[in-house]
Formats: sequence, C-alpha cells, structure tokens
Amino acid sequence: MLESNIADQLDLLIRSGQVHRASREIYSIFKSGKITETEKSTFANLARRSGLPLLSLKILTPIISKDKLGLRSMSKSEMLSYAAGLIALGAHQEGEELLLHPELKNESQSWFFLGISAMNQWEYQKAK
Repeated sequence: MLESNIADQLDLLIRSGQVHRASREIYSIFKSGKITETEKSTFANLARRSGLPLLSLKILTPIISKDKLGLRSMSKSEMLSYAAGLIALGAHQEGEELLLHPELKNESQSWFFLGISAMNQWEYQKAK
C-alpha cells in the first residue's frame, strides 16, 4: 500500500502544470507493482489526467478482467475511470456505452465525460 498522500501530491503536480513530472512518477509507481486494488481507480484517473490514458487502462486491466469473468463487479468509480480512459484513447462508442450503464446514469461525472466525448467528436449539440 502506498502512502496516502502520494495521490494528493500527484494531483497537486498535475493541477500546477507539472504534468510531465507527475506522469513519470505515476509510471514509476505502476512499474513497482505497489498499487493496491483499492488504489487502482485513483491512480488510473491520475494517469489519464497526466496524459497517459493507455497506462490508465493498464492499471485497471486486472479489475476489468475480474469483472468480465464474473469474479468481481467494477465499482462506479472504476467504471467511470475505465470509460474516461477509453474516451481519451478515442474509443468513444465503448466509453459512452459504459457511461450510459444504469448504475452510472445519475452520476455527474458520467455526464461530464459524455460531454467531453461529444466535443472530441465535434458533436457540440450532443454535448449539451
């Protein structure tokens, strides 16, 4: 388990524009294998926000695999992270389908990412 404030420090780096430094640290943490299952969603979001959407999905891969095998259901935050990563990589249809899942329909972040997906596809009317 990582120190609880590492995620906060990485978030601060991203917010302050030190994205390259944050992405290097996130990648280093991922390679160390120290991200626990409960931290994966947080670090996946940090990876996506620091310009590493593929790493974001790699972080979530074990959880996605367990969900597909029926061994464990993804939490709302994990589903949102996965959908946002898909959209960041250009897999808009798959990301949007996940965001329209009944469990996420009332989540404000779901609508935010749907809007981002629509704007990325130049569909501004759909973004409303």
